Amino acid sequence: MKEFEQLSNLISGIALANNIDLSLSIKKFLKDVRSQYNNKLGFEATINQLNEEKRNIENEIPAYREYIHTKVSAIRNLDYLQDKGVTTIDVIGISLLMKAFLSGNFVLFPANTDANNKPDNRARNYSIQDWQIFIDDLKKLKDLKDEINDKKTE
Repeated sequence: MKEFEQLSNLISGIALANNIDLSLSIKKFLKDVRSQYNNKLGFEATINQLNEEKRNIENEIPAYREYIHTKVSAIRNLDYLQDKGVTTIDVIGISLLMKAFLSGNFVLFPANTDANNKPDNRARNYSIQDWQIFIDDLKKLKDLKDEINDKKTE
């Protein structure tokens, strides 16, 4: 009885808020329940599924935000390099040079060797450490070139 009373009060409140005659409101409610109950019940699973998908998408937003931030940063850096005279061909060349360095096909071998000191040719992602090793080795080559030039001069 308590629940029927709550339902009656709810229907009356809705009727008053929407300017519906109280005597017609219960008949209208029952008619709506009869005509729409099966349809609404059938959508419950779909609504739950869509809410789950929404939660999943909301959970992915931070990762996408980070991804976009990284790409924007990369584009800004490429624009900076282009403003300084670095061309697209130069960027490709730098990338190919780094790949050669990481695969061991470079004058100085990087740290990516196996136990027998042979290059590890498995695919890998560049890391900050790889770039630092590469830059340090390029500096050594410059120093070596300077030493060779000094010896030639002597």
